[in-house]
Formats: sequence, structure tokens, C-alpha cells
Amino acid sequence: MVKHIVLLKMKPDISLVKTEEMYKNILQLKNLIPGIVSISGGKNNSPEHKDKDYTEGFEVEFVDKNTRDIYLNHQEHKEAAETYILPIIDDVIVFDFEC
Repeated sequence: MVKHIVLLKMKPDISLVKTEEMYKNILQLKNLIPGIVSISGGKNNSPEHKDKDYTEGFEVEFVDKNTRDIYLNHQEHKEAAETYILPIIDDVIVFDFEC
């Protein structure tokens, strides 16, 4: 199993509507790309205040590294990132690990 964690630093003044639209499109990737076990995400609510302004995030769980690599190059993933994520963020952190 591979977990793909994505943390997002949003551009200032991004509306809740744009954020909700982003999550809606990310979550639907589970139905469009084979090998995804689960997708979840949401707004940071940690009381530790160590987020460094990365206020949104999501996690995609894959069967294995091969399915993760297919996802990364899949047209549906690329379109979701280009249309719903990249236009509304200032920065992103991606961290993958096997479990």
C-alpha cells in the first residue's frame, strides 16, 4: 500500500466555493482511476500551529507503487490538478510512503 499525501498552501482570498470544487473533483478520481483504495481530504484543524500556512490537504491511498505511478500520469489526474488545484494554490508539498 502507498499513501500519497498532498498539502496545499492556498492563494489569499480563495473562496470556499473554489475549495469545495477542488475537493469534489479530487474525490471523484477514485471512480476514474484504477488502483485507488481511498481518497480523503479537508482543511487543517491541528491545534499545534505548525502548518506553515498549508491549510488544505488530501491523501490518496494506492494498492502499490505501480498504481500510484499510473495515477500520476493519468489524464484525469493531470486535468484535475491543472483545472482545480494549481490555479488556486501558492505552493504544494507531496509526500509518499509505503505502509
